[in-house]
Amino acid sequence: AFNGLAKEAQVYLDGERDKLLKELSVSGAGAASEEQMRKFEEIMSAKVRVEKVIHKDAKVRTFIQEPSSREHLTLHAYDVHYGTIRRGLDSIVAFDDSIVRGNTLRNAILRTVDRLGPVNIIVVSSCPQIRYPDVYGIDMAKLGDLAAFRAAIALLRERGQGHVIEEVYRACKAELKVNIKSGKVRNHVQRIYDSFTPEEIGERIAQDVCPDDCNAKVRIVYQTVEDLHRALPEHDGDWYFTGNYPTQGGAKVCCRAFALWMEGSSARCYGVDSALSLARFRQPVLVLGSGAREHAIACSMTKSLEVSVVFVAPGNGGIIGPQGSDEDSLAPLVTPQIEVKGPDFEEVVAFCKKEGIKLVVVGPEQMLADGVADVLRKHDINVFGPSQAAAEIEASKAYAKEFM
Repeated sequence: AFNGLAKEAQVYLDGERDKLLKELSVSGAGAASEEQMRKFEEIMSAKVRVEKVIHKDAKVRTFIQEPSSREHLTLHAYDVHYGTIRRGLDSIVAFDDSIVRGNTLRNAILRTVDRLGPVNIIVVSSCPQIRYPDVYGIDMAKLGDLAAFRAAIALLRERGQGHVIEEVYRACKAELKVNIKSGKVRNHVQRIYDSFTPEEIGERIAQDVCPDDCNAKVRIVYQTVEDLHRALPEHDGDWYFTGNYPTQGGAKVCCRAFALWMEGSSARCYGVDSALSLARFRQPVLVLGSGAREHAIACSMTKSLEVSVVFVAPGNGGIIGPQGSDEDSLAPLVTPQIEVKGPDFEEVVAFCKKEGIKLVVVGPEQMLADGVADVLRKHDINVFGPSQAAAEIEASKAYAKEFM
């Protein structure tokens, strides 16, 4: 791929020379303008420079290294050949076979190359953006590890489309209940990327992988899926780029990967253990209310290692998505579209049974006075909040005065 890139760059230069020579032959060398002569001298002296700027210790395999020591190894796996880059003048085009996590770029390659003082660093990936887990061979099991996925999530949040993340989560959870044999399993994770062009996601990836102390301007150019198929027409496996898995199980595993990411789980999205991880250890909870008090309670509950997701109903506009950075491994806050209405609270009960809610925390005293805690306990749903009779001391001033 690198040799092909260098060859095509030279072909482009040769074509520019031929074009300029034809222009000069038409006008005549004596009639050539000063600008044409300058351009002629510039293009005649131009050539594709191919230099070994950076080399890697072949014995160090960072991609398959376990996470805790990968970054340390990456920092020491590369070294440079000094004198190949003209400081403040040259631009570097670096070729890579793929960009999966982006850690090697950020922690090693860009930092190492930037020390040489190039004006621009253009990273060309012969592989399209890897957006989905590969469940058939390569060990790319966690969505949160993929640079393209992180970039799309960041763009959704920046552009006020965080509700898409919540909606995809609910759709993925529902999809996990669909029988594979039905032949109707959908990969809802594709919606995460629908609002953005590959170029927009590529720009965001470049922003994410660029070290804070990098002086050169960094750009990433990706191969397109269409051109990859043109180059390799006999191979049609593109699911980790497009999300179009060839089996129902692949689509289902991708939905599980998204649910695991939303719930802060570090489990892989395939295998028996990962399939069960959604049903054990961490459990969903529900907070009833819509005020700042309920928001504070919900945010505190997201920090529990025993909580997978915190639903808040009816919630408010500020309660949506993970409340913190991905590194915090917080459970997400989700506002389900259910009506909290007494005296039977039918939608609340149905939602708790459907989602397997393990604990309901009631904030507003009016809900307690309306008997929500009694209704939930009647259906064997754990609830933190007093009964309707006990709540009367807060709801009725007359009763409270008489009682005291």
